[in-house]
Amino acid sequence: MQRQAWLAAAVVGAVAGGIAIGAAQSANASNSDAPSLEANGHKFYAPGQIDGAWRAVTKDYPAALPAGVTFPRKAPGFFHDAATGGDKIQGWEDGFPATIAAQYWRCAWLYDDLHPTSSIDAGSASASAHADALAQAQLQQYVGLPGVSLGESQFSSDMATIAQKMGVSKAQAEYQVNCGPEIYVPGNGAGE
Repeated sequence: MQRQAWLAAAVVGAVAGGIAIGAAQSANASNSDAPSLEANGHKFYAPGQIDGAWRAVTKDYPAALPAGVTFPRKAPGFFHDAATGGDKIQGWEDGFPATIAAQYWRCAWLYDDLHPTSSIDAGSASASAHADALAQAQLQQYVGLPGVSLGESQFSSDMATIAQKMGVSKAQAEYQVNCGPEIYVPGNGAGE
C-alpha cells in the first residue's frame, strides 16, 4: 500500500511534468545523453532517451552493488510499464534517472540484507551476520548518492513506523514498500 502511494506520487509528478512538456519545444534535437526537452525552465528526457540516460547514470556508479548484482542495461519497468503509467509519460525530468538508480541500488542492498546468502558462499550463521553487517554499512551511503534528497534519520523513522504497523523489520518494510518489480527485480542485470 505504501509502495503504491510512493509510486502514485512519482507518477503524478511525472505526468504533470509530461503535460508541461507537451507544450514545450525541443531544446536539443540530438539523440545524446542530454535531456532534449525543456519546459518552464526544467529539462526533461524524451521517452526514447530514458534508457540512454539510465546507462549514463549507472555506467560509473559511485557506490558498489552487492556481489553478483549489476544495473540492468535498460531502465527499470517504472519508466516503461503501463501499470505505473510510465508508458504514457511524455518526458522524465533531468535527475530522475539518478533518483531511480539510487533506489535500485538501495533495493539491491536491502535484498542482500534480507537474503544474506545471495552474496556469500557459506550459509552459516557467521556468514549471514557478516552479510547483514555489510548490507547495513552500504545502506548508510544511500543519502549521499546522486539523486537522493532526503535525510536518513527522517527516512529511518518513517520506515520504523511503517515496519511496526506491518509487524516486520525495517528492512522488510522498506523492501516491500519501495522495491517492487517496477524498480528492482533480483537477478536482472546487464545481460538483459
